[in-house]
Amino acid sequence: MRRIVVIIAVALTVLVAGATITVVVSSRLAPTSAATPAASDGAEDAHPVSAEDYCYVEAMIFYRVAESQVATMLLAKEGIGADARAFAEANGRRADAELVDLRSWYVSWLDARPAEPPLDGPCAGHGAEHVQMPGIPSRAERDRLIAAQGAAAVQLYATLVRAQNAGMVALIASVLESGPHPRVASSATAAQDQAAADDATLARLSAG
Repeated sequence: MRRIVVIIAVALTVLVAGATITVVVSSRLAPTSAATPAASDGAEDAHPVSAEDYCYVEAMIFYRVAESQVATMLLAKEGIGADARAFAEANGRRADAELVDLRSWYVSWLDARPAEPPLDGPCAGHGAEHVQMPGIPSRAERDRLIAAQGAAAVQLYATLVRAQNAGMVALIASVLESGPHPRVASSATAAQDQAAADDATLARLSAG
């Protein structure tokens, strides 16, 4: 497969119940941690990147973009309690930071991208561009969050994030069973642990 030498720009355009998410990634993105593909590790470099590894990266980009978006929606409102605001700020920052690494992986591992949507494995049933991923907020849910105010907005935000985390954790469990690339295993385990750590706070916020 021909390698792109100067700049790689990849646009992920997803239609989620009528809402379009576009993620543009470039090879000029600088890696921010040892988890990025640019890091040199003999054992990791020797491990082949599978279609399941690539699928995980692509799916997590969609999850993290949605997570960042709903946090931004909540933070734009007045009358949001300090606890909810602090959680949304931290959650949005984590999602944005993780996206830097995920986009770098996405570019570096393009050769592993399956030609067709997988019929089995972790990402089966996600559709051509992961539009059917469990937990991704629908357009109607996003519209309700935009319209909601105060405590109602906090409750809806927390409910949406919990649903997304549940879908993400199910994906992660399947990915970890597939014997993933070491970098994917590390990322997936960290995301799984973070979702578990956030659950108590989300449960409290969603209860009002």
